[in-house]
Amino acid sequence: MTCLGGYWFWFFLRVDVSAEAHPWYRIITADLFVLALLACATFGLAWSFTQTAEMSGLSYLFLTLFIISNLVLFGGVYWSKFAHMFYKPGAAIQKNLAEADGSRDNLPPPADAPEQFGLGIKREQPKHY
Repeated sequence: MTCLGGYWFWFFLRVDVSAEAHPWYRIITADLFVLALLACATFGLAWSFTQTAEMSGLSYLFLTLFIISNLVLFGGVYWSKFAHMFYKPGAAIQKNLAEADGSRDNLPPPADAPEQFGLGIKREQPKHY
């Protein structure tokens, strides 16, 4: 299911870059997570298939590629949106710990007053389509 959904996403949603005037083969660091996830799932399936078909030479090749793709997947967390899964809970825990141990005592309070800058979006009804 990961392969089906991932390849559908890559070939029908992400690679539809004609509107952005980029070539279809352009790969940037933001694509690292999706491509590493697809490689990991694909090589895992290929490794499993070659083990059941008793193709030992290909099995070791796909095992090696599976391990490399896992290293890229979890080593590339810094360049992906996947990192937010680790950052946000860690930041929340750090904030609670800083308030509990008193290390925030000498800092100014957080700014919780965005209304002081005027009406903003509430100034007129949306009528721009």
